[in-house]
Amino acid sequence: MTDPGILFAYDFSDRSKKAANRAFQLARQHQHAVHAAHVVDEAFPERKWLGEDQEDQEESIVDRLRHAVADRLKQELGPVAQEYSVPLKPHAAFGYVAEHLHNIGEQTGCRMLVIGAHGRHVVRDFMLGATAEQLLWYLAPPTLVVRNENADPYSRILIAADFSDESEAAMTQVAKWFPEAQVRILHVIDNRAQERLQEAGMASAKLQEEAKLHEKSAGKQLQEMLSRSGLNSEQAEIHILHGHPVEVVAEKAQEFKSDLVVMGGHGRNRLTRWLPGRVASRLVHSLPCDVMLARGN
Repeated sequence: MTDPGILFAYDFSDRSKKAANRAFQLARQHQHAVHAAHVVDEAFPERKWLGEDQEDQEESIVDRLRHAVADRLKQELGPVAQEYSVPLKPHAAFGYVAEHLHNIGEQTGCRMLVIGAHGRHVVRDFMLGATAEQLLWYLAPPTLVVRNENADPYSRILIAADFSDESEAAMTQVAKWFPEAQVRILHVIDNRAQERLQEAGMASAKLQEEAKLHEKSAGKQLQEMLSRSGLNSEQAEIHILHGHPVEVVAEKAQEFKSDLVVMGGHGRNRLTRWLPGRVASRLVHSLPCDVMLARGN
């Protein structure tokens, strides 16, 4: 029997502690439990949590580590759960992070994964980077990467959109999780190819005509995606700009004072996407606000 809620990947770091308030705020808002999970990797530094008096126990070290981790989760996150009046359900596992988080998410029917943003210590920050990208293949629910400690409800959301299933899923998830927020849907037409054609001598008037046709087609497709997503059209604006996607998204997120940027994660159809993995990764790591990655069907 599942107990749907929010899966919170907690690794006892400062960035995870910052993300805790957001996980519990969303759980309270949507009347969910928080399933706090910590996966002990092969180095298991958590072994230091085992007391000396436990060394002679018949229970295996893996089982004792699981119990120690679960107790530590209750100890650190119990006060936060009490503050938000949200049920806390600890989960401890040993082994491959992405696989175990996937299993816990499947078993509990969790609707979102919340993780802390990447920190300065790359070797120790296993909860983002390659692991997070792998989770996008494993988990159907969206992944929320929390950078800021402020846990007020999101009010100004920027959706970086192409024409992929992932982008439409991003719109749908925003409608589901943040129905009261003001939303801007941004599509960036990468103009680097156009600039190269212009440098090669192609007529400027012809390029401008093609750009206008592209904008018109893009606007129509985005409007159709918006209407299917469930977003309130009165709270959502569509913006189509030219430039480099990473630079334009970052600039407009700052201009809009976005507290959350949402985009599609990895998907199978890369032909209609201007947000390949490396671009999405750059945005996740460079944006000063929180980021949510959604996955299409």
